[in-house]
Amino acid sequence: MSYYDEDPSYTKPEKTALYNWLKNDQKFSILNSRRYMLALKGLEAFAKKRNLSSKKLFTFNRDEVFATVAELYADEEFSNYLALCKYYPVKPLEAIEKIVVYAADNLESFEEDTDEQEESLWKEGNILYVHKGLLSCQRNKHDLITATAIMDSFDDQKLKMTVKYCKDCNKFFISEVSYEYYRKKYGALIGNIQLEHSNATYSGEFLAEESPLHLCGYNVNQQDNYSAAERRFIISKIIDRGIMNKVDIINYLEYFISHNGQQEKNNLALSKWEDDLQFTRRYQRKYDPVVSISAIRPITRK
Repeated sequence: MSYYDEDPSYTKPEKTALYNWLKNDQKFSILNSRRYMLALKGLEAFAKKRNLSSKKLFTFNRDEVFATVAELYADEEFSNYLALCKYYPVKPLEAIEKIVVYAADNLESFEEDTDEQEESLWKEGNILYVHKGLLSCQRNKHDLITATAIMDSFDDQKLKMTVKYCKDCNKFFISEVSYEYYRKKYGALIGNIQLEHSNATYSGEFLAEESPLHLCGYNVNQQDNYSAAERRFIISKIIDRGIMNKVDIINYLEYFISHNGQQEKNNLALSKWEDDLQFTRRYQRKYDPVVSISAIRPITRK
């Protein structure tokens, strides 16, 4: 019997739970389950060697897993580690994909592990920046701490997300991989979310993926298959909280209708865009002023 064929007897319950999930839920063989565990062990060792602020993948705390994954992706030496492991039976990125799914579906956030001061840093209206790769704050040796951001989701549910806070820049950050898994698990993440270093504008030829409407979870794809009520909930919340105004959202929807709506494969999406466009035009916040227009005249240009 080879080393990989042995069924390990893990003494720590967090390792046992993960190993059993790989075998029973993912239907992996003992050999493949063991390989995934070894890949994750290697990632933890790399995190400790690099002295990352988050170093745990074998844990019952979901936020610790997400924070460690974010730190790994942001570390400047991580690409070199991936290159060293390119011939391994289970690649590090494959192991990360599994541990994030496991954490999102099975683990809980331990609120008592979060420092009260760090949680109180977040205020409604703060911007959460989604970053790819290494943060400029890390390159510049800024003072980064773990904090908690709070977003709205469906049914007015309040979601707590583990993020990084830069004391020098007074900004909150989340890695793209952590953001994507939060969004896939909860759907809508309604808050002031922006891509780091984004210069997008929301009229004309803007980048759809950089729009706050998209970043908050709005879409018409068949994978998420949001109902009209769910899409309207996202739109109304974005308007009510001042994340985008009606004109911005109308421009966004008109752009997709004119540029993508004419394709036959987008017939279903087109009907959803048109329905959402009509809803947005009619939507009125309670505190918006209502004025009476007696005449409409063209602008006279000199």
